[in-house]
Amino acid sequence: MLAPGMTISAANRVVHNSSAANVSDRIVGGFGFKNDGSLCFDTAGSPVGNFWNGGIRVNSTGCIYRKTLGAGDIWKGGLRMSESGRLCVEQNNGVSFVNGNPLTTNGVLAIV
Repeated sequence: MLAPGMTISAANRVVHNSSAANVSDRIVGGFGFKNDGSLCFDTAGSPVGNFWNGGIRVNSTGCIYRKTLGAGDIWKGGLRMSESGRLCVEQNNGVSFVNGNPLTTNGVLAIV
């Protein structure tokens, strides 16, 4: 599982909180969460700092830098990401799982 304690909905989507320059309330396993249990993503145009967790780019409070599908994607641990370490996500139902993570038909992390 990407982040210990992340919530997955009945539609196999990760419950998340996304915004530019997002700030988490707490860090679990190196990843940021809000107090309501949602996994934090940072949608900033350019990552700030040089923080990584398991090959995934995070901000200083553990929020995962994310992106939607695009060219130049690579795979790490069964998850699709950009060459700069941004995790690829899609707001769609998960149809399969890899390492406990729900994936869409496009093979990216399914989010609510």
